[in-house]
Formats: sequence, C-alpha cells, structure tokens
Amino acid sequence: MPYLIPSRDPISVKAQCLSERYTLHKSFRSIKYAQQEAAKAKAAAKKAGKAAALNDKIATDASPWDVYLRANSNFVSHGVFMQTVAWQVEGRRVLSVVPHPLMTDVEKVAKAVQKNVASVKKCKLTDISKETGFPAFVCPPFGYPPDAEGRPPLLLVDSSVTEMKKPLLFDVGTMGVSLNVSEFLRSTRACCVENLAQPNSKPAFQKPLEIPDSCPSNPSGTASPEPAPIINDTVADAIMT
Repeated sequence: MPYLIPSRDPISVKAQCLSERYTLHKSFRSIKYAQQEAAKAKAAAKKAGKAAALNDKIATDASPWDVYLRANSNFVSHGVFMQTVAWQVEGRRVLSVVPHPLMTDVEKVAKAVQKNVASVKKCKLTDISKETGFPAFVCPPFGYPPDAEGRPPLLLVDSSVTEMKKPLLFDVGTMGVSLNVSEFLRSTRACCVENLAQPNSKPAFQKPLEIPDSCPSNPSGTASPEPAPIINDTVADAIMT
C-alpha cells in the first residue's frame, strides 16, 4: 500500500516520497550479529576441543548480503535493490546510490563534487546512526538532517537508474521501501553520474540479483522518469555550493 516516507531532509519533506513498503523477515544487523555469535561459539568450541552446537540455519561462511537477499526474497523480488554509501567531503555530506552488488567509484564522487579524491572519506556506521536515528548498518538516501550550514546532503546516483523499468528498493531497518525511478528522482533531486557504480573487488560476492520477469515494472502507474541531470567525465557543474 502506498505511503509517505517521513524525512528530516527539507527537500524530501516538501516533496514527500510516495512509495511501497515491505516487512523484512531479517534485518542485515540481525544477520551480522547471528553470524558473529556463531563464529565465536565455533572458535570457542574448537579451542576446547569440542564440536560446536550451532544452529544449522546460521551460515557463518556465507556473505551476510547473500543471506539477507535469500531471507527477504519477498522484498527484493519486487525491483532493483540499491545500496547507499555516506561520504564526508570537506565538511559536506555526500551520498552515493548504486545497484547491489556494485560499489561506488570514489574517483567519480570526487570528480562530481570537484574535489581531490583524497578528501572523500567514507562515514562510519556509528556516525550515520547518530546523525539519522536509523539502526546500525542502515544507510538510506533520505532522512538526513541538514548540516551546520543548513545544506541537505548532496545525493549522487548511478545514471543507469534512468533506464530501469522496475522500482528501486531501499533498506530502512525493519522494513524495505520501494520507489519508482521517477518518484525517487523527483523527491530527492538526485544528480545522475555516469559510471558511478563499479564491480565489487571481492569476486566471491559478485553474484547478481535475479529478478523474476513476472514482477510488475511500474506497480503504481506513475509516469516514466523525467530526464535528470547527468554528470559525465567532460561536464561537471559546481554542485558543492
């Protein structure tokens, strides 16, 4: 059922994102915690020369994201799962959004904001949680308060989203949020950056997320996304001001 995403971001407060929400069967945080506890029990049992009595459902050797995607297939099957990374660039908060399991190209972030790549620092999870009020391991592209100068975070998204027909999916803790591309671009005013996403450097976690063709591509019937500003290698506006 459509609902409005509450946000402290002044842009999102004015626009209010019309979205769909889904209950998550397992949060990424709970999966990480369960794996860590299972690994500790296994190590302690090995040290004591005993067999560890572990829950067979807890796969300590699997990627937590793989476990997350399987556990929440009811959610991730409805669109393209996106991941957001928060950066600090000389006092300005910058958020990058790319399709899972791709990673953000830091050099593209630096070029987009016209700063040296050395100035782009990834934010700590604890700092993100304190700043947004979201649980640990949750970093959505909305809900951030303005900085000391009253500026909302600068949001960058890989330009491939403009060609996507299925909704964009975001994890907000205990539930998942689905937004059509047009609604996401309209409400967040994200700047599209060419080749912002790059392959993960860890081959073991490269398995792409398969989405059934039977899933609706535009469940709310909204219009196709309007053209969004695209930052490429030859044109970079002064967007840090």
